Amino acid sequence: MNLSTIVSNPPYELGWKTKPIPDFEGNPTTSTERVFETYKNVTQEIRDQLNAKAEAVQIILTGIDNDIYSTVDACPNACEMWKAIERLKQGESINVQDLETNLFWEFGKFTSQD
Repeated sequence: MNLSTIVSNPPYELGWKTKPIPDFEGNPTTSTERVFETYKNVTQEIRDQLNAKAEAVQIILTGIDNDIYSTVDACPNACEMWKAIERLKQGESINVQDLETNLFWEFGKFTSQD
């Protein structure tokens, strides 16, 4: 899997979620409730995913030139940042495969389950 695939499929988004309400015996029922998820009320696994995403964005931003920063700063998510970087780098003599490989390995440091 390459970095562009990882960035194109973000791990998790906070917001309103519909969750099943267990009955008194702990079995899921047909009723649900709407819960607004925040960083504080999600599982540690989701927090780890969100932290990895934030660190990946930081790696991308610190690994680019200042002239590119202003373009990607307006992007709403890592996927759009990646697309903007790809558009800006078209026609330059940069080896995009090397850039992807380096960013992929850096991203892997933060998503490792070790």
